[in-house]
Amino acid sequence: MGWWGNYVGTAPKGQERINAVIREEGYNGENEQFVWKVLATALRGTTVYLAVERTEKATGERIVWAEVCLTSMRDGYLMVKAMTETMGPCECDCPKRILDLLTPAKNEWAQDWRKRCEEKRKTKVADKLAKLPIGAKVKRKDTGAVLVKYQYRQRKVYVDWKQSRYMTPAQLRRVGYEIME
Repeated sequence: MGWWGNYVGTAPKGQERINAVIREEGYNGENEQFVWKVLATALRGTTVYLAVERTEKATGERIVWAEVCLTSMRDGYLMVKAMTETMGPCECDCPKRILDLLTPAKNEWAQDWRKRCEEKRKTKVADKLAKLPIGAKVKRKDTGAVLVKYQYRQRKVYVDWKQSRYMTPAQLRRVGYEIME
């Protein structure tokens, strides 16, 4: 589970980065027994997610698993750290379209990783706080205090101007809130 790298000069963006990872890791290919093929890809930040299919030539039996490839640029080198879902990677922002392609996992770590990806996806979809514009008002369910969405430097927080206090979105989700119109 180490990093490897090849000199590419300038940092590849988007699909170029995905293609470089696929090419260098050899995800598309075959040997005497198996054929490997990438079915779907996604780039989230600098992490590449892949659905990889392996088909056994003799029986036609196929399995599809997820690969998670961390990428980074260092002095002109594209550095990659590739992990299968069975290694239980920390990155769990894999899109649903890739998760839907995977065959059932027997490995406990792979099952846990898939569950974490699904939970994160549901949280992102359900997070209405992130979609609110600056100045929007919410009401705390526990105290009834009205807070206003405010941007302080790079952070978005919810401010109770009467109490001169603020809450992060995570804190507000824990206590419960209601969006005011």
